[in-house]
Amino acid sequence: MRACAGAPKCCRHGRKTENNLSFDYTPFTVSVFPIQQEPGLWFANYMISEYRDGVERVVANVSMRHVTHGSETKAKQAARYAGNRAVAYLRHQSNALRRANPSTPGA
Repeated sequence: MRACAGAPKCCRHGRKTENNLSFDYTPFTVSVFPIQQEPGLWFANYMISEYRDGVERVVANVSMRHVTHGSETKAKQAARYAGNRAVAYLRHQSNALRRANPSTPGA
């Protein structure tokens, strides 16, 4: 594999970066909020925001009250996993829309 200029290791060419973060750009961000319902009973909440054309907007704010967890950490993990899955779906929808309407700016 060839090396990227300016980076000793690059994820785009099958190598891990120094901090193991992926640099795959997405306009979506996931914020995770574990909420303690009562002592020892947590549920997950996540918010998805999209940044486009200089403006950030909330795309989804989801409370996962139907699933409770015994710790804050497990609630955070569940929210992060669900939020990332939702972002993957949104990215897929956004890419499909762009392919269907290539002349649409900012879609």
